[in-house]
Amino acid sequence: MKLPKRKTSESIQSKKKVGSPLKRIKSIKWIPVNIADLVIKIFNSIKNAFVYRSYWGRSNTYKQAVHIAIFVITIVVAFSGVSYRIFGLNESSQSLSSNYLGNAGNVDLLQQGGSVQSLIASISSTPFKINYYQVQSGDSLQSIAEKFGVSKETIKWSNVDKYGNYDSYTNETVNIGDELKIPEITGVLYEVREGDTLDSILNKTSGDRFTTIEVNQIQSDNSIVGRQTILVPDGRLAAPQPPLPVYNVFYRPRPAAGDCTSGTGTPINGITLSNPLCSKDCEGYTISQYYSGPYPLHDGIDLSKGGGCTESALCDGIITFAGDAGFNNGGYVVKIDCGNGVVASYFHGDGNIWVSAGDKVTKGQPVQYMGCTGWCTGTHLHLIIKVNGVTVDPGPYVPL
Repeated sequence: MKLPKRKTSESIQSKKKVGSPLKRIKSIKWIPVNIADLVIKIFNSIKNAFVYRSYWGRSNTYKQAVHIAIFVITIVVAFSGVSYRIFGLNESSQSLSSNYLGNAGNVDLLQQGGSVQSLIASISSTPFKINYYQVQSGDSLQSIAEKFGVSKETIKWSNVDKYGNYDSYTNETVNIGDELKIPEITGVLYEVREGDTLDSILNKTSGDRFTTIEVNQIQSDNSIVGRQTILVPDGRLAAPQPPLPVYNVFYRPRPAAGDCTSGTGTPINGITLSNPLCSKDCEGYTISQYYSGPYPLHDGIDLSKGGGCTESALCDGIITFAGDAGFNNGGYVVKIDCGNGVVASYFHGDGNIWVSAGDKVTKGQPVQYMGCTGWCTGTHLHLIIKVNGVTVDPGPYVPL
């Protein structure tokens, strides 16, 4: 029995409808395989080209590879430096401040509060760093020292043009606008002068040889030729001495010799002494202080006269010193060698001296005028008598 034609037609159409999607699925599942095959072909093409170029054109290939490698390394180094500067600044500053010298002078100047001018000026050709700081309003020597992590004395020793005299050194004044040289560590920043050697600098600054050589990177021959400055770590310089006072000397003509033959004292070592104030213009003088023993006690006699008067030789002898002995040594001084080990010294003259070293003098001859120079509290003659170098009490031997 045959089936109706309608059913046969529907069955065929149904098969076609069912078979069409399956065919599409079979086609789609090969797409990844095709892509993979394409990738492999591309890779093989690149590999073949690279092998061909490496063998037949290897000279140019190597050159380009080296160029590319250098370029990549440069980019990496540059990026590392920038990132370190951006992200490692605080850590860097802390580590620098705790270096073997242990000073804050090595910390970034901008973090210390220094100006851009200070930062730029700190660049130096020396092995160590020298900061140049301009004094600002409100600064003091102490605050500047703390800012750079050094001592006040370090700043003074490094700027002798500003702190080289007694007044500025002791007063520690700073002037707005002054530019100060400040080394990175505590010590002496010494300006090398002609004739200086490493040994002479160390002697002047009490410095340590090893650390000085290390900081300044001095060669094995210890030569400092060509160096303008030497930094002596933990060195020191002596403080400036107080200046001698300027005496206004009123000129006095040399008076005539007086008669000092009367009123002689007890001979000493065979030498008879007279009154050193035997001149008539010394009448009315007083003994303001008696001998009480050698230094630090009073080692002579003070003979005072208001307005001063002429001091005369108390013996026949030779002048061994006549002039300014210095503020701490009695001002203007005259010394007479009377012979037999007897020496008489006159202190605190007013600057009118009528004898010179080497002159022979006779008893009663004017030698200088009384004054108050050197350490002195009033016009007087401080008279000292020594016998064979030993100070003695002038009282028994000088008629007063």
